[in-house]
Amino acid sequence: MYTICDYSNASLINSNGAEYAKSYTISEYTLIPYNKRIKTESLWEKDYNAKDSLEQTITYTYYDEDNGYSDKPWNSFVRTKSYVNSRGQTVKEYYTYYKIGNIPLDLKELEVIVVDDIVMSARRNIYGSNHKLAQTFTGCVGMQFSTNFSIPMNIQNSATYPSIDKKEYSYKYDSQGNVVEISYNGKILASYLWGYMGKHPIVEVVGMSYDELFNIAKDYNYVTGLFLDDMNLFLNSFRADKRLQGKEVLTYTYHWLLGMATSTDSRGVTNTYFLDDFGRLSGVKDTNGYYISKYDYNYKGF
Repeated sequence: MYTICDYSNASLINSNGAEYAKSYTISEYTLIPYNKRIKTESLWEKDYNAKDSLEQTITYTYYDEDNGYSDKPWNSFVRTKSYVNSRGQTVKEYYTYYKIGNIPLDLKELEVIVVDDIVMSARRNIYGSNHKLAQTFTGCVGMQFSTNFSIPMNIQNSATYPSIDKKEYSYKYDSQGNVVEISYNGKILASYLWGYMGKHPIVEVVGMSYDELFNIAKDYNYVTGLFLDDMNLFLNSFRADKRLQGKEVLTYTYHWLLGMATSTDSRGVTNTYFLDDFGRLSGVKDTNGYYISKYDYNYKGF
């Protein structure tokens, strides 16, 4: 919301019509930001069977378009995105959005890609109480879209569609909203510990649950997101724990709020990252202290 002011002459006039005092009044007008919506845009698509690139026009539609202007933020949420690919097929993408009660958020709940009315991809997203992505599901590939799906014109209504229930990714988060575990189809891919007041990941372990990982770490006085006075001591003690034998363990330290300081892979090989006075990467050294790469920065023209 924006406010503009109109300063108007409010001089005082006596009974003879003469001005005896000069003043101004202020009137305030509230402006509502307009939600701009792109109708079409042109992109260039490289056709590898021909020498030339093809110009591709992408067309967008939005929810509640028939109602014209709206001050609601979801007025600019895309409903469909469509274009014709290099094979002459019509590709259309449909979206619905996660809602809290009747308030839609800019989080896609349903994403469907259709080619000539055949579903090529359908993904359903579930969000947790912290509005973070919790699970993803796929399904319905090969179905005819027009006879099986109904995408509403009003963003506050719900779509109807067949069961999309093939489980894909699942995510767990800590109290600060950082992802601590990623699974695929029920199998744990990796888990993470966060440090530096929850700003940076410091440990990644492949194939271990977050509960197991946390139980090991707390034996070395780890607390979620804690800024440890001696991060290297904690990480070295943690990596040496016998319960991690045979696991792929990666650890990281950081220049506080600037960037990575060290990264150590599962072999114990460490790369060290150096920053200049402006916080830019100036060089990387390997585990033996030799430079892998160095960077210099100059003003343009010098």
